Order: sequence, then structure tokens, then C-alpha cells
Amino acid sequence: MAQKIKSSPVRTFGKGWIFNVKYSHDGKMLAVATSIGIYLFDTATHQEKLFLSGHTDYVVSISFSPDGKLLASGSDDDTIKLWDVKTGKATMTLRGHGNDVTSVRFSPDGKLLASGSDDHTIKLWDVKTGKAAMTLRGHGNDVTSVRFSPDGKLLASGSDDDTIKLWDLHTGKLVKSFVGHTNIIEAIAYSPDGTCIASASDDMTVRLWDVTTGENIQTLVGHRDFVIAVSFTSDGKSLVSSSDDGTIRLWNLATGKEVKTYKGHTGFVWSISLSPDGRHMASGSRDCTVMFWDMEKRKPVATIDGFTRAVWSVQFHPDGSTFISGSKDNSIRVWDVKGGTLIKELNGHTDDVNCVCFSPDGRLLASASDDETIKLWAASTGQNMKTLREHEDYVVTMQFSPDGHYLASGSDDNTVKLWDVAEEKSVKTLKGHTSYVWSLAYSPDGKFLASGSWDALIKIWDIKEGKAVKNLKGHTGYVWSLIYTPDGKYLISASDDNTIRVWDIEQGAHVRTLKENDEAVWCLAVSPDGKYVASGSGDNSIFIWDFQKGAVIKKLEGHTNIVESVHFSTDSQYLIAGSDDGTCTLWKLKESK
Repeated sequence: MAQKIKSSPVRTFGKGWIFNVKYSHDGKMLAVATSIGIYLFDTATHQEKLFLSGHTDYVVSISFSPDGKLLASGSDDDTIKLWDVKTGKATMTLRGHGNDVTSVRFSPDGKLLASGSDDHTIKLWDVKTGKAAMTLRGHGNDVTSVRFSPDGKLLASGSDDDTIKLWDLHTGKLVKSFVGHTNIIEAIAYSPDGTCIASASDDMTVRLWDVTTGENIQTLVGHRDFVIAVSFTSDGKSLVSSSDDGTIRLWNLATGKEVKTYKGHTGFVWSISLSPDGRHMASGSRDCTVMFWDMEKRKPVATIDGFTRAVWSVQFHPDGSTFISGSKDNSIRVWDVKGGTLIKELNGHTDDVNCVCFSPDGRLLASASDDETIKLWAASTGQNMKTLREHEDYVVTMQFSPDGHYLASGSDDNTVKLWDVAEEKSVKTLKGHTSYVWSLAYSPDGKFLASGSWDALIKIWDIKEGKAVKNLKGHTGYVWSLIYTPDGKYLISASDDNTIRVWDIEQGAHVRTLKENDEAVWCLAVSPDGKYVASGSGDNSIFIWDFQKGAVIKKLEGHTNIVESVHFSTDSQYLIAGSDDGTCTLWKLKESK
């Protein structure tokens, strides 16, 4: 089987999280940096032109070269990549930072690239050779933003140490520090004439600084949450800022007054970019949309959606034609497996959706959330049939009984509840764990329920009696996932102690440990034929195990963050995986004929 499993997914669902947006210098393209790569959109049609992939972690910063031929990207994988904008191919990878690369910026002449990092340093790179020409040290915390002066002689940097620093690029010496903010500096911008620097901060203000004197000459107050992005208009007379309060604001710098507010996003606005002609603005938000705004009318003229936040849970429909995903953006999505399209989105939860599952007959869909509720939905229509409320903290895990009559749920209130699905009410509460219950598994005959907890204990409950009949001890960390083998003889558990353990249920004994690396194991699935086990790892990969041999037969790589959930199709031919990178991947496991 190992030789037949493809090393790349058949299909990826979702576009990932949005981190940064940037207009090209001619205004014809918009680059969007996400958790899985970079999208290039045509600004006239708003259609995707290219997708740039190659980073192994989130892409958080992007910058076009002045001639528009190159795009630089900074990533949480500690590297910078230079891309040919025409072909979408990476031409160079720059290595040297010791932590996330948070900001990249080309110099005005395009010969240098500046980068800021969580390693507290700034590096200047020769774009032609890819070599580091200079390293600037002086910040006492993560560097969040770097910007060249318009003449290219100076570089400004903002940091989590609450300061902005100005550097002479000829000598590499620190010219001055700008002190006044009382919280993290999220972004900085140079005025077009080079006389002023603007800074956006978690202290909810935007400040303007005189480059020559270092004085704070203006403070703009109005945002009600962290200010994340800032940009001058091309004439230098106005300033645009965006915030975690969900708004974008336009400020008149002559008066220091807010003159326009742009409202439309329903989440934090993390990035803004002004078109070169100043008529339009693009914004990227936590609400998983990119909006194009008419600056004068204050209205979005187009929206690009389909971006997705962390996926906590996935499951195939029993007939294999669709699958569902539960996400950090509070939604449940129903996807078409064959077509790769989104069929519908179910909304109603007010916090993260931690777990989703179909009833055995496929007619119902259940979702569990940090809003402390469970919702039951009609799978065919997406109608919310019932909301179950009894847990007193986050509801993290759920599973239907094999006959579909009951639903079990586990919560951060340390309890397991059993719900009668037809009556839509709780019939039992199982107490015994001393910490959060994050994993559940019904035995194939439906007589027993296993629960795993942050107390590192696995309990086996007799459903009829409502009592724990076995305690399985051995894990030294949180128990993230549980699954019975199809014959009911074994229970398999995954933990943040970096191990998978196999338990003989009749004996109540640990019989085998599976371990591939030193990363936490977040999720498990067993193929319906009982031959294979899939596990999601903290190293962003999926391992396929031969259960009888206890050996890895394939490592699947393609995600840029933790794999939170895996599930086999009923015919054991496919595996679906959900990740913190905001995407789901479909993998074909059946041998080719």
C-alpha cells in the first residue's frame, strides 16, 4: 500500500487564513499572504491568477519589488522567498533568521530587501546574490515591521518592545529610538516626503513622529482595540489605519481628526493596502474575506471569500459523497468530495466549532462549540433542529452511538454527557475525570464509552450502568484522541506525550506503543477494514500505520500547521484531514489497478 499512496493530496479544500494584502506597484495585482501560501489576484476582475506555494509555515508578510517583477515573502518557517511574479516560481530562499520572519520590504531601488524577525534582529539582504549584507541588533523583543525611508538611506523598525528604531544603512548604526507607545508596535509607515513616521500600536493609538527630532508630534485616538496596520495616502495628507475593532479609519493629518470610517468586515482587520492611484483600498480580515473599497464612497466594491481559519474537526458522510468540517471561525462547512466545492455553510454558533459528526444513518449532523452548546442539524437542508445546553464550559468532543440513538459529549467542565437524540435531552452525566474531557469513543457494540482527559487518564464507562468499569493508565500527557478497532478488541489512544498507545479492552492492559517522532499526536482514525491507523502530528504531517505490524508505511506532508482531525471514508479508499492552517486535504489510499 505504501508505494501506491500518493505523496500529495488529491484535493485541498479552503484557502487558509489571511495575514497580509499588498497591491503591486502598477495596481494590477493584489497579493494575499495566507497560512498556506500566497494568492495573486487580478484587481480588475478579482479573479485568482496564481498560487505560490513552498513555505512550510504561515506566510505573514509580502512585498513587491519596485519594478514589479519579484515578490518577497516572510514566513513563520524562518525563511524569506523571492518569487518570479510572472511564473509564480520561487527563485531564491533566504535563510539566516532564527525565528519567524514577520516583515519584509524592498528598498526603493530594489537592490536590498529588509526583514524583521521574532529573533529580535533586522537583516538587509542583497537581492541579486541572496546574501545577508547586514544584521541590525538593538530591539529587546520581536521585530514586527520594517520600512525604508523614501531615499533608501534610513530604515525604520517597530517592535514588541514598544519602540520604533531608526537605522543609518550606510553605517548600520542606530540613529535614534522613538519612545511613547505603551504597548506593542504592530506596524509602521514612512510619509512620502520622508519627514514623518507613523506607528500603529496595541495601545489603541496611531502616533506620528518627526524623523529629525524624534518627537511624537501627533497622536490619533479613536480605535477601540489594537491598531494593526497603518498607511499614508500618496499625497501624505492623510493616513489610513485598521484595527481589531473591525474598522478602517481615514485621518486628516492637518487636523488630526478622523474623517471617514470604513465598516464591512465582521472581524479583526489585520492588513490594508492602498492602490497606487489612491482611489481604492484592499483589506484582509479575520472574517476570512478580502475587501476592495472605493475610498471616496466608503463602500466595498468587491469581496473575495473562501478563506478559512483553523479546522478542528472533519468527518465523511456515511455515503462518502460529502464531508463536514468544524472551524475556529464558528462555522460548519459541507464540502463536495468529488467536485471540491463548498455546498453549504452552517452558522449559528458564537464561538469555535470544536467537533462535528454525522449520525450513523447520515440524516443528522451534530456540532460542539466553545459557546458551551451542541447543535443538531438536518444534514440534507442544513436546518438547525435543536440546540442542547447543559454543559458549563466548552464542549470539545462528541460521538454518536453506533445505533444513532444517543450522542455522547465531553467538555471542559470535566464531565461526559449522554443525550437521547430523539428526545433531544440529557439522560446521564458521567463524572470522574479531574480535568477537561477532550476525547470520546463508543465501542462497536455501543455498550461502552471510552473517555480521555487532560488528567492523562482513559476511562471505560458501562453505558447502561453509567459507571466507570476500567481506568487505563499509562499516558503522561493529555489524551487528545480515542478510537476503537472495528472488532472492538482494542482501544487506541493519542496523547501530547508524543505516543499512540494500544490497549487490550478485555484485559484493560496496555499492549503496544507506537511512536514515530517527538511531536504530540493530535488525532486518530482507524480504517473501517481495521488494517490501518492514521494519526495527525504536531509536525504538520499525517502518518499511516500498518496496525498489525505497528509500523509507519507512509508519511503524508502538505499542511503548514498541526493536523487536528483525520477520518477514513467507509470504503477505506480515502482519508480526509483538517488542520490549523485552515484547510482540509483529501488523500487517496487505495492501490492503483
